[in-house]
Amino acid sequence: MRSLIARRARLVMSLLAVLLGVSFAFGSLIFISTLDRAFSAVQSGTVSDVVVRQAGVRSGQGQVDASLIPRVEAVPGVAQVDGQVLENGVYLLGKNGEVLGAANVPGSGTNFHNGRAAGGLPGLVVLEGRAPASAGEVAIDPKAAAEGGYRLGDMVTIVTTGDNPVVTKKLVGLVTYGAGGTPGATLVTVDTATAQKIFADNGNVFQQLWVVAKPGVSPAALRDRINAVLPAGMAALTGAQAADVDASTINKALRFITAALWVFAATSLLAGGFLIANTFAMLVTQRARELALLRAIGASKADIRRMVLLEALVIGIVGSALGLGCGYLLARLIRGLLRRFGYDLSATPLVVPWTGAFIAAALGVVVTVLAAYLPARRASSVPPAAALRDDPTPVERSLRLRAGVGIGVLALAALALAPPVRARASTNVLLAVAIVLALVGVVVLTPVLARPVIRVAARAAGLLWGDVARLAGTNALRNPRRTGVTATALMMGTALVAMMGVFAMSARASVDQLIADTFRSDYIVSASYGAPFSPTIAERIEKVPGVQDVARVRQGGAYLEAGGQQIQITVAATDPVPFLDLVDLHFDAGTSADWRGASVVVSRTFAQEHGLRVGRDVTIGFLGKPYAVKVAGIMAQSPLAVVDVITTTQQFNAMGGGPEDRLVFVSREPSAKPAAVRAGLVAALGGNSVVTVKNQDEFAAQQREPIDQLLRVIYALLGLAILIAFLGIVNTLVLSVAERRREIGLLRAVAMTRGQVRRMIRLEALAICVLGSVIGLSTGVLLGWLLQRSQANRGISVLDIPWLQLLGALVIAVAAGVVAAWWPARRAAGLPPLAAIATE
Repeated sequence: MRSLIARRARLVMSLLAVLLGVSFAFGSLIFISTLDRAFSAVQSGTVSDVVVRQAGVRSGQGQVDASLIPRVEAVPGVAQVDGQVLENGVYLLGKNGEVLGAANVPGSGTNFHNGRAAGGLPGLVVLEGRAPASAGEVAIDPKAAAEGGYRLGDMVTIVTTGDNPVVTKKLVGLVTYGAGGTPGATLVTVDTATAQKIFADNGNVFQQLWVVAKPGVSPAALRDRINAVLPAGMAALTGAQAADVDASTINKALRFITAALWVFAATSLLAGGFLIANTFAMLVTQRARELALLRAIGASKADIRRMVLLEALVIGIVGSALGLGCGYLLARLIRGLLRRFGYDLSATPLVVPWTGAFIAAALGVVVTVLAAYLPARRASSVPPAAALRDDPTPVERSLRLRAGVGIGVLALAALALAPPVRARASTNVLLAVAIVLALVGVVVLTPVLARPVIRVAARAAGLLWGDVARLAGTNALRNPRRTGVTATALMMGTALVAMMGVFAMSARASVDQLIADTFRSDYIVSASYGAPFSPTIAERIEKVPGVQDVARVRQGGAYLEAGGQQIQITVAATDPVPFLDLVDLHFDAGTSADWRGASVVVSRTFAQEHGLRVGRDVTIGFLGKPYAVKVAGIMAQSPLAVVDVITTTQQFNAMGGGPEDRLVFVSREPSAKPAAVRAGLVAALGGNSVVTVKNQDEFAAQQREPIDQLLRVIYALLGLAILIAFLGIVNTLVLSVAERRREIGLLRAVAMTRGQVRRMIRLEALAICVLGSVIGLSTGVLLGWLLQRSQANRGISVLDIPWLQLLGALVIAVAAGVVAAWWPARRAAGLPPLAAIATE
């Protein structure tokens, strides 16, 4: 412990590396637990003891006739039954016309009722004012009212998917579910008759029945009794079952954030492990005489090994403890940022999972101890006689074994992608294995590659800075293992960034090419994030002067059964005649003439994966019922996102699909003025700011937005990699300066100026950054190419390497290295020559 305290300044960087990794890991676990608590509370408050709905559907789908209510009320154990109208495509507009809540989370519309929620919890609760009682009244959630600046008595604008796309109603109350509002989503409640008119469009029907059990009756028992009296095609579920089925789209969207946090945590811990291993290796080298003296006075190899591992254990424990505190602060920061984007989790306190705290802390400690194990073994191998030598530093071993291991690992990565292996396993799994093996192989080979890379860089720098640059290159290559390990954190970060950057930019380019190759329409009408919108809008568009053709696209969740398989799909529907005039499907097999009635066209990839061919009969399960259709054609690639199966509007209507549109393709007459037609299309929206009119370029930009979000995460990952590399470079250079104190003193004594010493240290940092960046970016580009090729049949068919962004990453990494060298360079230049030479 005395040794650890004496060198505490040199171990600060290792402590920070552990802190970063643990904080991201624990922050992720807190965020996940808080999300689960938030949605569990909401879901338990938005379902009753038993829910009756059409079999096989989710919340807001299907129909339940009102005539079924008396039959359910007669079941023993039923206390109350309310018909519930649900619509998940409802938006509230603020007074400025902007959408309230999170833009990518559709709001919920329902009829007000006073039934209790599952477990006796309150259902809909009026917080202020009263419940809506007539057609012109509405009650909304208080967060939406505050965001939109609404007060009781104001007229509220509502966007629906019904016949009236935009309606206005008087605000008479503020309501919420008793367990709290849904984060990011808005809530609109009206009276039952109005809900059936603007949400259901089908008279006296509901989407589900809200059934409350009498005291002492279990939901499971009541469910079974109700199922016994229900007609075919209807099903009763307990509230817990219904909540599980109704997986929230908000939850799915926010899971992306937790996944990104876990990537950051893994990167931090792994890179931190290399930093810790490097630190302990250098400390062991510097303390060789001290360790030899300990051996000489009776310490065993095991004692030395335990001493070094104990130091690592203390760093791991302290760093993990600090990381837990920072992880909690990180979770609070994320919650605050999400609130600014419309996902308000403030109603749910942060949930601190103590099991998660143990896991995160254990990860930090284990990674730290494992990273210090090899330096500890090396420390225990210092012979007692080394204490008598003037220079007890161990001789560096050959890198041949490392080179052989690295090449062997890369060979395994290549083997994983060989055709005979791919024929026996999932391509995605093999690709993941190959990427991991490739990264491991490059990590092993980095010290081997340090020599050629740094030699070339030193020669180039020598043209500018002469002997100082060549001396810096020699210093960096004095211990290629140390230099390679220091560069590893930056190498891994830049490799991941380059890989995902190449893939993301390829996806962007593929989206652009797909739209350019398949879309013939002049305009595309769509809602935010692919949400459904009122069919009335397309009807109005058809009447706009100058409009030639209009093709509507609808869609819904379904199952496709073929060859004994049941595949979950999103099925789209359209009228082939106008659609094929505006969108080119590029048929590989079949013809457009065969696509009519009960038939579908499927993408080439989907057909290959499931053994489909033209003329084959398949079954689509939709809203709990099977429908036989024939494969009429195979298209090269679906032009619709997440859609591999397209049927006809006629068949979609026969299956009970809703009338809401997802896309509307519009072409104008050749003689029409573009500006006039577009103005007419915008006017047809009727002030609906959720739905927009875009040309092909604008629509392509909208489709690229999720990819741009991924790119922002990638750039954040680059920043994290540079931060950890910054810590590693500072740590290595500080320890290196301490190790070379006498050498630097001699250089100063033979007329090297302080400026030259500073430049030498900065160039050493530059060499480390160039090594890590060049190897990392090269590896990342290769892996990005492999990733793109693996998904070429999934639509990522264009390879786009972002050379400018990669060059920017290189420049940023190099600049960070120069900044990291500032303190060590200043410290080295400040060494008094005579005192340095006199140091033992």
